[in-house]
Amino acid sequence: MTRNKIINLKIATAKARKHYRELALEAFNAGKSIYQTAKELSLTVQTVSNWFRRFSKNKGTLFLEAKRGPAKGK
Repeated sequence: MTRNKIINLKIATAKARKHYRELALEAFNAGKSIYQTAKELSLTVQTVSNWFRRFSKNKGTLFLEAKRGPAKGK
């Protein structure tokens, strides 16, 4: 049995990260589990769990990516 390599979203483009969030949203709306979605998308359970929590807060809609790093001017 071979394991899929976990995708590193920290080095992925914004477009790629959005694509994975869209796929995760489809899974969320289809009622799939966090673990099943993480395995299918080759993402960590923690990432998918965070996204599912945000989907739930946003009533099942896609969210914008938060800015990373320190605030400008600091």
